Amino acid sequence: MTTETTGLEHETPVRIKSTSATERGGFRKCRRQWFLTTVHRLDSQEGNINFFLGTIYHAGLEAYYRAQMRGANVDDREVAAIDAYQSAYDAYMVRLEDQLGALWQFAETNFTEAGKLGLEMLQNYFERELADPLLDEVLAVEFRVNVPIVNAKGGKVGILSVQADAVGVKDDQLAVCDHKTASQAMQSAHLDIDDQLTAECYSWWKAKGTMPDKAIYNVSIKKAPQPPKQLKSAKLSQAKNQLTTERMYRDEIARLGHSVADYVDILAILHEREESGEDRLFQREATFRTPEQMAAFERDLFEEWRDMRAVASHPERAYPSPTSMNCGSCPVRIICTTIQDDGDVEAIIKAGYVVAEPRR
Repeated sequence: MTTETTGLEHETPVRIKSTSATERGGFRKCRRQWFLTTVHRLDSQEGNINFFLGTIYHAGLEAYYRAQMRGANVDDREVAAIDAYQSAYDAYMVRLEDQLGALWQFAETNFTEAGKLGLEMLQNYFERELADPLLDEVLAVEFRVNVPIVNAKGGKVGILSVQADAVGVKDDQLAVCDHKTASQAMQSAHLDIDDQLTAECYSWWKAKGTMPDKAIYNVSIKKAPQPPKQLKSAKLSQAKNQLTTERMYRDEIARLGHSVADYVDILAILHEREESGEDRLFQREATFRTPEQMAAFERDLFEEWRDMRAVASHPERAYPSPTSMNCGSCPVRIICTTIQDDGDVEAIIKAGYVVAEPRR
């Protein structure tokens, strides 16, 4: 349940005892944003639509893979996923209405549309799973471990909370999987050293004593596929860049009574993209970790944890990292700008923000 702000969060020190892989990424991105949104949990009264969509979509995937782990057939997995998605959506909408109060009438449409998009994404994900399952066998879902953060002498100085969205076997290899939603395909050059994937491999290794063979970055693009466009000639468009699927294209051919033979090339392109994992709606990248990377992870974790504790205890060290990537979608940008302008920060926080519930 959200609570009112003090207005002084930007200058109030906090002693932190734990962090997570996600929070570490936020710290590296921008210390000020991390301090305000993670340490003090400031949340815009307008709500965060990206966090909303990601949360309810993850609820659907979690239910899907839990059902697979129980041995449920494909139809039952899909039913479980949609039910969980709907429950998460309903509960979140109730919280938002309570949080936003009079503002809800202006924000409701945007969140409703986001909910519809997420459901379309989830239904399309089911098709992807039929063609190329993420895991052949599911061993764990939402696997969470609290790993000690240790110094050079092995002494415990904090706790790192790590959660792997799914762990299982793919092509006879042990894999940890991280689900993401994104507005567009993400660059994959960093995945060999991506900290969150490393943390998930590390946590399973520490908890189970077995090093995962690979880590899978499982990204769903926040777009819904559409049937192919029908041209003035009555033929279907064969443009390669249209956002559709092989199944949708075949369904539209059948609906219009066209011959499949007239669309062999575009169907082959769509099929190849979906089989290879390179289509415009999903991005799956697999990488691996070594014992040497685990040792480097422990070392870097300790050093970064020292920096995080220092910033949380000394708010003046929470300087901003202004870039076009960081600032464009920053939920506390107006607070940051007011701090830089030496304005009335307390009034801005009290007028536009609440303290959100702790994220698990």
